Amino acid sequence: MRARVAVVGAVLAACLAWAATAVQADLVTAIPAQLTYVTGNNGTVWIANVDGKNPRKLGAGTQPLISPDGAHVAASLFSSKGNALVIYSPGSPTRRYFDISKANASALSWSSTSRYLAVALSNVNGNGGSLVIVDTQTRTVKTIASGAVCGASFFPGAPERLVYGIGPASSFCLKSDIYVVPANGTGRVQLTHGGRSLNPVWGASSIAFDRETLRHNDAPIYQIWLVNPNGTNQVQVTHTKVPTLLDGLVPKQFSGDGTRLLAAFVGQDTNETWTLDLRTHKARHLTVHNLDVTPGGLSSDGTTVLIDYGGFENPPSAGTVETLPFAGGTPRVLVKHAGEPGWNL
Repeated sequence: MRARVAVVGAVLAACLAWAATAVQADLVTAIPAQLTYVTGNNGTVWIANVDGKNPRKLGAGTQPLISPDGAHVAASLFSSKGNALVIYSPGSPTRRYFDISKANASALSWSSTSRYLAVALSNVNGNGGSLVIVDTQTRTVKTIASGAVCGASFFPGAPERLVYGIGPASSFCLKSDIYVVPANGTGRVQLTHGGRSLNPVWGASSIAFDRETLRHNDAPIYQIWLVNPNGTNQVQVTHTKVPTLLDGLVPKQFSGDGTRLLAAFVGQDTNETWTLDLRTHKARHLTVHNLDVTPGGLSSDGTTVLIDYGGFENPPSAGTVETLPFAGGTPRVLVKHAGEPGWNL
């Protein structure tokens, strides 16, 4: 199913002191906020000011993911030969990774220092893949786990640790569990059991993830749960109705304080934008002109949602990059004829 591949192809340990998070937040305020997006029919990656002004072309690619410090933009490459992933660093040499003839690559998450990048590799023969971490300082690549990668997310602070979902190679994430591992790849800890947990996203104090319920001859149902970084206190926070052929809500990004969550409602030909207030468990479906939009990001203060209007299942040039208030409302257009937006706001 296309939506599940896209989600797999949009994700960590002991609870850390709030002081560390506060220090990280102070550092982020000094970093210029930037916007990334894709244009054209084949995919060209751009970077601009967060308001869409001063655009600069980076090069070929899709699914761009900007680092927290704004210094790097990772993107997937699709061609008959060459590399599968590129990391653009404006003002520095472009770096390319992986052989496209062997695997497709999707950037999933940057570490808080922007040194490490978690990447999902899917074998071109369709038999699973692997989760790897790229060290941008040493240019080394370390394999973290093999199988069907079902999301990954770095803790938004220090020390740098990764939470990820992994299942058997041919499971299509139907038998996935969630694990935490330091950025060096050693000392893995399993957080969930039973093969029904996937799509983890790490926030300030908890990890959001999907727990799936299987349906006969139908897509599984996803509901969002929260868990402490040590695996305790697993709590279900959504109870949304999921029609046939659809999966449900997938967590995408926390606000900086961990009280708000951006999510996507996914399934066959579906990728909707939803927001979730974790203090009240209230979920909202955001639309523009009564039409569905695709989620792109959530601002650190939790007030603003980045969206792609009109680009889902169309070339990027068919979309418009816009923002919406967290609770819905009047959209603000940032870039026309563009899609697949992201930011480090």
